[in-house]
Amino acid sequence: MRDGDDFAPDFDHGDIDLDDEDGDSPTPDTADASIARTLDRLLRLDSLSAETRADLESFSADLAAGRLDEQDRRYVQALAVRLRAL
Repeated sequence: MRDGDDFAPDFDHGDIDLDDEDGDSPTPDTADASIARTLDRLLRLDSLSAETRADLESFSADLAAGRLDEQDRRYVQALAVRLRAL
């Protein structure tokens, strides 16, 4: 993590900033069905690293078990936007 950053790097796709350019937090659609579709789209990407793919598979399992937290939901949405997978 670089000095002054409030987020960790995503090593295969660069930094993912969960704030918009104006500093406001994004308001993603975090409904379970929407997150499930987003996870499916991301997992179909060939460009994911093995580590990112494993994380997304873990998020998918957590979602199915009803325990995917809001921070992870926002990460999934931000990654999908960054990779244009929405």
